[in-house]
Amino acid sequence: MGKYTLFAAVLAIGLGIPRAQTGSIKVGSTTRTFIVYAPSGLPDNPALVVCMHGLGGSGSQQRSYSGFDKVADKGKFIVVYPDGIDKSVGSAGWDITGNSDVDFITTLIDNVAGRYNIDRNRVYASGFSMGGMMSHKLACDVPEKIAAIGTASGYPLYGNNNCSPPIPVPICHTHGTADDVVPYSGLEAWIAKFVKADGCPETPATTNPTSKYKREYWGPCKDGSEIVVYHFDGMSHGYVNTSRYSFSASDTFWTFFEKHPRNGAVGIYGPVSGARTTSAFSTAYSAGAIHLKSGLPVRSVRVFDVRGRTVFSWKAGNVPVHDVAFPASRPAGGIYLVNIRGAAGNNGIVRLLVP
Repeated sequence: MGKYTLFAAVLAIGLGIPRAQTGSIKVGSTTRTFIVYAPSGLPDNPALVVCMHGLGGSGSQQRSYSGFDKVADKGKFIVVYPDGIDKSVGSAGWDITGNSDVDFITTLIDNVAGRYNIDRNRVYASGFSMGGMMSHKLACDVPEKIAAIGTASGYPLYGNNNCSPPIPVPICHTHGTADDVVPYSGLEAWIAKFVKADGCPETPATTNPTSKYKREYWGPCKDGSEIVVYHFDGMSHGYVNTSRYSFSASDTFWTFFEKHPRNGAVGIYGPVSGARTTSAFSTAYSAGAIHLKSGLPVRSVRVFDVRGRTVFSWKAGNVPVHDVAFPASRPAGGIYLVNIRGAAGNNGIVRLLVP
């Protein structure tokens, strides 16, 4: 694990106000540095976002560039801004072809988890340019550690060409159509790897929120995963500018992360009459319908919002079903709870993610 040191203002800790802490950790024979930002009013098990800088940058620079502190203040999660040191490409960056930075980030996650008691099912990776490449590297190499990634203008230009993660990893990505640093022309082929690996529909649903950018959405994918790509017309290499495009990459990434805790779309039926056998089921929302897959026959479904209000209900009729898609009025995007009742009286609860 290595030794973990933090230098913080005692007064800030005592008062419980937002604070940033510089830290260092030894990984192998190398000392690595980072910044941790922990807002006030954190819940008992907060989420963690690992936010990584581009080539030649630093954790401090990425902290200022991304504005993730303000998003964390609203969302009540922790952000860690690590410093890359790999100079194989000329200046400080990330090892996206080897294992040194995968080891660094996973060790860092373990140490932050020990200090803040984070929710291990809500650890997310984000980054700009080469930091985005490193996020994809983590999704490929340690998907069991990362619930989802949010990347800006960065996918691997080399290395990990055979990436095929064994479990689905939700992705939210932003990219300018005029980017010639991390070429926009190669984005489609890279995203296609995850579309296939995550078991997503081959053809995305495309919308144009404004005349300045379009949104492509692949889903529902396996285990409630999704892939969303925002294409910004005429934008070169950069983090999306809120004022120019009326869009915030960091806010968008967090909204996406909130919908994707690791294993968050899978539930388990309770045992029937004391039996030990359980059966997995899952739900997803897409194109005006709720898609249900179940290991046991289903009689009825009720959907609740986070306040416990019923927003939709459905009955199978005389014949129970296993796999079905049934129409539903579109609820607002977010997380809902689905109560599923089986033919034998067994029931269970599962999360429903609405994009």
